[in-house]
Amino acid sequence: MRSEQRQESLTRSVRDGAAHAVTLGAGEMYLVPFAIFLGAGNLLVAMLASAPLLLGAVAQLISARALDQTKSRRGLSVVPAVLQGLWLLPIAALPWVAPERPALWLLALALGYHVCAGLVVPAWNSWIAELVPPWQRGAFFGRRNRVRTAVEFSCALAAGGLLALFRGLSLEAFGFLIIFVVAALARLASAREIHAMYEPPYQRPPASAAFTFRQFLYRSPRANFGRFTIYVALFLAATHVASPFFTPFMLRDLGFGYAEFTLASVTFIAAQAVMMQAWGRVGDRFGNRRVLKITGFTLPILPILWVFATDLPAVLVLQAVAGLLWGGFHLAVANFLFDTVTPEKRARCVAYYNTVTNAGLFVGASAGGLLATVLPDHAELESLGLPLISGLQLVFVASGLLRLLATLALLPLVREVRPVEPGGMRAVVMQIVGQTPLRGARWSVFGGADASERETEPAPPVEEREGETPSDESGPN
Repeated sequence: MRSEQRQESLTRSVRDGAAHAVTLGAGEMYLVPFAIFLGAGNLLVAMLASAPLLLGAVAQLISARALDQTKSRRGLSVVPAVLQGLWLLPIAALPWVAPERPALWLLALALGYHVCAGLVVPAWNSWIAELVPPWQRGAFFGRRNRVRTAVEFSCALAAGGLLALFRGLSLEAFGFLIIFVVAALARLASAREIHAMYEPPYQRPPASAAFTFRQFLYRSPRANFGRFTIYVALFLAATHVASPFFTPFMLRDLGFGYAEFTLASVTFIAAQAVMMQAWGRVGDRFGNRRVLKITGFTLPILPILWVFATDLPAVLVLQAVAGLLWGGFHLAVANFLFDTVTPEKRARCVAYYNTVTNAGLFVGASAGGLLATVLPDHAELESLGLPLISGLQLVFVASGLLRLLATLALLPLVREVRPVEPGGMRAVVMQIVGQTPLRGARWSVFGGADASERETEPAPPVEEREGETPSDESGPN
């Protein structure tokens, strides 16, 4: 492929990400508040946060298999993206077309929405990984994700302000209608950008690269990518014991309005935007496993601190720190996946990875939902002498402890897969703030002078996994 084709496609990928961020900020972010507005309880909120993702992961298995037959990554990326945008329209109309049990209808429609989202993932990941050179992945995806989070921040802020305005006018349903229609149109614009990208010819994986989901599960404990998948799945399962309930905790137990809820949400998004480029540089230089180690041992602390977060300032501090850390975790996970899996297995491995991790989300959220229904409420906690305002805070503590257990047990089993620089925590911190011992002080949170230098470095040689050869398994490399 010519360099101008690559560059134009990467530019369009950034535009696609920005348009999709509108869908996230003005649409997906407000599905749970919409469910609460429609009368959903804690268990249904948990199902809304997990069941659609699980079904979307199953759709990825279908998409990965279809890719081997059609060889059209453009078709498997664009058509489901269009359908995903259109699916938001009946969701927006629920208060009028389904006045009886609208929250259950929302759950049903969310299943279809996430099926469409899942169908996009394997083909798109295989496609974009061929467009981005390995040595630029941290920088490119850091920059792309920074744009995404900045747009998502702006849209979430605007959507929250709109909902607060319409709530004051007793027209809340119309506020949700507007933001979901905007989200739908943005996803259609995103699909248009994907369609215009250059698609390298797809090489169907050889028979030796084919492996079933059962084989993947069986060999996962012996493969580095498999152990990585298990770790992420368990960590996210522990996270989703609590994550569906932060929204109802703020809206119900803390009594936040849409303005306060939106401020807390966009604080999280803004913190991700500020740090995304820096995390990408740390991953490029010191390895994505290093980023996973830093975030994997600090993220478990945050849900426990929600025991003390009973007002808006405390919530904003926790949301800011969470955004800084989760941005690094998600970027490192995505780049580690690209580094670990060979191109001919990428679409299939992405589908299998997402199936396992989304199954973890479903199990974790289901467990959290059941736990939330049996824990005592505020009045009963007071009678027990516990300084808590909601039983959900006990769910948050359980989530933090489970996250730490997952990291302690499984992260040591995951190895870095490419040559990286050695360095202690001081070197990592210096890189994050833009200062290196050899180059002097450089402010690089928003790019920095040395960004172009790192992007033009030659690709480092990729090593085979220690103690393994390609013939050791049929699973991912």
